[in-house]
Amino acid sequence: MDSDFFDDAEAHTIAKHQILQEYLKGWLPILGRGQSNRMLYFDGFAGCGELKKGRPGSPVVAIRTAVQAHAGDVPLEVRMVEKDTDRCSYLRAIVEQEKAQHKLQQISIVDPICGSCEDVVTSLLADYERDRRPLGPAFFFLDQYGYSGFSMTLVRRILSNQMCETFSYLNWQRMHPYFTDSTKSETFTRALGGDEWKAVRGLRDQDRVSKFRSIYITALRERGGAKYVYDFAMRGQDNRLIYWLFFCTNSIKGLEVMKKAMWKVDATGRFEFSDRDVDQGMLLRYTQAMLADDLDKELRGQERGSEALKEHVLTRTPEYRFGEAIEILKGRGSVKAVRRAGKTVYVFCAPPMPIGGLFG
Repeated sequence: MDSDFFDDAEAHTIAKHQILQEYLKGWLPILGRGQSNRMLYFDGFAGCGELKKGRPGSPVVAIRTAVQAHAGDVPLEVRMVEKDTDRCSYLRAIVEQEKAQHKLQQISIVDPICGSCEDVVTSLLADYERDRRPLGPAFFFLDQYGYSGFSMTLVRRILSNQMCETFSYLNWQRMHPYFTDSTKSETFTRALGGDEWKAVRGLRDQDRVSKFRSIYITALRERGGAKYVYDFAMRGQDNRLIYWLFFCTNSIKGLEVMKKAMWKVDATGRFEFSDRDVDQGMLLRYTQAMLADDLDKELRGQERGSEALKEHVLTRTPEYRFGEAIEILKGRGSVKAVRRAGKTVYVFCAPPMPIGGLFG
């Protein structure tokens, strides 16, 4: 069999699958007890179901996680697409093995489809629109092989449906050398839904990385229709950026669950993983004391209700928790919690001035 048939089981790939696994562990129990008719997990670039060294691919990771985590009354439907016909055939055999090994209560695994992710998802969306059926709750894992496997239009169509989310891959390493190649322009514009990416052509190094990331996040919000976007960077042995994972949702709860999953892989709060740092121990971690300092600096003189404060923490800081940080600020006299109309409101105020002169 060709050496490129199986994808590499590099550390950053395993980390990516860990984020997927941790997210599904949180997603399935929450929505499995909801009011919907079914949940949908869709793997748009499923591969052959297996990595090198016999490691499970994303479809198998998802199926096994679902078997362990799905305990609700709402059925789960698992769909997957793979463009390469040989890989797709191998995937079908792998999926049959998984079906035989597990009791798939409330889990329906549709036979893998050989085809283009964009075409298959577009057709699926059209079917649901025609029949006026709700697509969500649905989670689309768009783990493409480069940067041109799906369009911003597809992201928008998915996210225009209630309770639908995307978790997608974008390969910076393969993209940035070709920004000045006119034959690639149409592909980049399709991926972003516009040509703002051209603004990075004259930039270099980290300036180019940061500018493009900002442009793509803006595109996901404005053209893709995502209220919340959060990304995770993957780096190689040389610590250079290889790719990003971008999570898009219109649910603050969905963002909370994904940030918890990302913390499992990177507890520093940087939300990145480097093959170089494997087995090197914990790097400097973003602590609740740091969060307290950030909240004090950003919100001093303002008020936030519990939900508004939660959204601020989730969208403006690396954290998803804030209880300990609030207690730290209370101890400093920088926050007061008051009750208004039956709800808690946090008042961020300047700490009291010390009593006495300069020398006590």
